[in-house]
Amino acid sequence: MKFVVQLVHFGALLLPACQAVDIEKTQKGTKAFLDPASPPHRTVAGSAPGNEKPKVSASSSNCSRAEVETSGITAVQRNATWADWKVRFPQLHFSGSQTERWAQVWAGLGSNWWLSFIDGKAHAYGPHVWDAPFTDYESWSEGVQSGTGTFEYIQKEVDRFNVASAWDEPWTPASLAALNARFQELSCTTADCLDMYYGWLPRDQHTWKVDNINHTMSPFTCNECPGQCTKQRKEKALGRILRQYHDSVSSLKRAGSDNGGSQHLIESLPHLALLYAKLADLHPFNDGNSRVRMLLLQTELVRLGGHPLVMWDVYWAVYWARSLEDVVNMMLNGWCSWEVALRTKRSPFMLTDSANVSTAMADYDADSGGCVRRLAPSNPDVWTPFCKGAHCKR
Repeated sequence: MKFVVQLVHFGALLLPACQAVDIEKTQKGTKAFLDPASPPHRTVAGSAPGNEKPKVSASSSNCSRAEVETSGITAVQRNATWADWKVRFPQLHFSGSQTERWAQVWAGLGSNWWLSFIDGKAHAYGPHVWDAPFTDYESWSEGVQSGTGTFEYIQKEVDRFNVASAWDEPWTPASLAALNARFQELSCTTADCLDMYYGWLPRDQHTWKVDNINHTMSPFTCNECPGQCTKQRKEKALGRILRQYHDSVSSLKRAGSDNGGSQHLIESLPHLALLYAKLADLHPFNDGNSRVRMLLLQTELVRLGGHPLVMWDVYWAVYWARSLEDVVNMMLNGWCSWEVALRTKRSPFMLTDSANVSTAMADYDADSGGCVRRLAPSNPDVWTPFCKGAHCKR
């Protein structure tokens, strides 16, 4: 088996050299994750041979930077007709300033905006599915519900970006921490909102039970806060990964080109996927990390010249991802599902208006590089619909 030191090259993307990666296996993984004829990556402890836990460097705090020339992630590079979304939806080709166009794309789903912020697997129960006391869903999944105001707090933040001026400032550690406070209906006591941070280890090398399935988190990124990860160190780590993302995306911009065009979007997507994964691993705040991470992901996609996502799982799936390729696939499925929602004016996971349970769909086709409606691979660890009520307790 041939191993090379990771960094995989996607345009100008340089990944930290924290682990050994079989590049050939990485490229094949994109199709396997989506192909119903082959099993997707399993992320449950005790998974079958061939899906072993990635090898992670013991000294991941000393992340060097190097480059390995490869053909890149198939999901992003091959054909990539997914990025030509403006051709498919000319009605979203708005005029006005850049921030005005962003605000208009952001509001593209209209009253169905909530589909982008509630797990697709729970869409059948409506936008208020998580508006419940913590104890109500304890037997199903810890951490997905946030009290009776979950929908209200998300809606307030989403509505902010319907106004062009909200797009003027990039995300910073302070603005993300303030967002986190608003999601929890709390007030920061300092300008940097340091009291929102949680001095716990990043979410790596832990096993978590969700839906009575034990999942082992196997990070593929560098541990950005090794050792005793205090609140202060987490804030610095958050600032560092945000700077890395912004610097990487800025380096892709070309003079005289359409920096909101499809090629810029294609080259930028892996950088955003890496940021999304690192935020999950860092887990900077005491609660509400998934909502903060999702709002950042959705807004950055629009800033890059794209549109938001509608994802099957907006909370936990990124924690089980075994590679950057898995995260990119997850995002591209969500990308195509958003377009289904725009066309049909309903959840892409509710095949009829009267459906009482979500149907798992994998709408991105790695072979064509475009969006194709099809059922997701059969894998209860990844594609289990949410079921509400006493009869669903497992």
